[in-house]
Amino acid sequence: MKFPLYLYYEILIRLEEFVPNIGDYLSALEQENDCLIKTTTGQLRISKAVLMKQFNDPNLISKSELAELGQNFELGGRLYNKA
Repeated sequence: MKFPLYLYYEILIRLEEFVPNIGDYLSALEQENDCLIKTTTGQLRISKAVLMKQFNDPNLISKSELAELGQNFELGGRLYNKA
């Protein structure tokens, strides 16, 4: 499935709570099982299953799942770590 552009913006807005410097959307590269989203400050790989949840019913993505996704954000080539 080709995801609509607004979906990437939505997931980034939700992730901003956990990764304040996630940046603005630049591009997305859909692959077989996941999608690489590039922002102005880094990149994030998100599974298509999570994107489908965001598309069908965003409430299915828990805050803990969002927090876990945020930990996978690569800030300028390094994994994001608030500690």
